[in-house]
Amino acid sequence: MLGIIAMFSATGVAAAGNSVTTFYFSANGTPQISNEKNTKAKDNDYKAYVTTSAGMGGVTSTAFQRGATVYARTRLNSDKNGVYSPLFTFVRNEKQSKTYASGMAKFGQVYVLKAETDNAYYSTDAYLTQIMVWCP
Repeated sequence: MLGIIAMFSATGVAAAGNSVTTFYFSANGTPQISNEKNTKAKDNDYKAYVTTSAGMGGVTSTAFQRGATVYARTRLNSDKNGVYSPLFTFVRNEKQSKTYASGMAKFGQVYVLKAETDNAYYSTDAYLTQIMVWCP
């Protein structure tokens, strides 16, 4: 079961087509969607890119230190029920790219990043932090 998320905050810094989002996860099981938006470039690149980061901008990630699995997808902002990239699964900080299914990459349209955690250890008053750099 995907889950164990609650608090969310996003900081957005766009650079070279990337967006930086910081998620704060706690133990109530709600998937989170960034409020950082990014337009898929009209470059005929059919891949989505997500990189998890240990720290950026003075924020330190704690999700993987507490055993979390982090799941992410980019999806069209205009389609609240549709998810358009394949599922990214992270158990450590790394860079991944995945190819959209045929016909699912929508060039020139706005995407957001959706994330969830699972398998994490939470103390009584702590939340998990994970920084993600992404490009739809």
